[in-house]
Amino acid sequence: MELSQILNSLGAASTEKTAEDVSVNTETNTNTKLSEALNVALSDVGQEKTASAATPTEDLTKIANRLATAEQEALVKEAELYGAALCDGFMSRMGQYDTTTTNTKTASEQSFEKFASENPELVKQAAEVGYRETTYELEKLANDSYSEGYQKTAQLIKTAAIKCAHRGEQDTYALLTSLVG
Repeated sequence: MELSQILNSLGAASTEKTAEDVSVNTETNTNTKLSEALNVALSDVGQEKTASAATPTEDLTKIANRLATAEQEALVKEAELYGAALCDGFMSRMGQYDTTTTNTKTASEQSFEKFASENPELVKQAAEVGYRETTYELEKLANDSYSEGYQKTAQLIKTAAIKCAHRGEQDTYALLTSLVG
């Protein structure tokens, strides 16, 4: 039996009484009702449910675990909301940069477009010169890389051949000494 049931049974048994009845019977009725409630409560002690048979320490531990879990879940949710807000801010800023760069051209871009529209032959000649110079530099870089790679490979082959010949001499000497000796 729970405390709320005991209090309800005490409250339900009382009816409206006069001042005389209250003074005479108060002590007897209260003692009787209290004794009955205690007897009922004590009789239920041996018949406790297994779920409520836990010690107060175990109950507090369970409550603390539930609170810790709830707090952890709240922290995770807060972090998710913070991350989403941060990402939204980044995306908004990137959208601002994107619209700024696509809608406005720098002064040098505008002046070049004006110059190119006024002098198409000169721009074409400049592009051809740039292409030729870039091609020449790339070919020179490719030749230098090839020569360097070839020289390194030749040196590695020469070193490997020397090491192989030296190892061959050592193996031959070891074989001859084992046959003779």
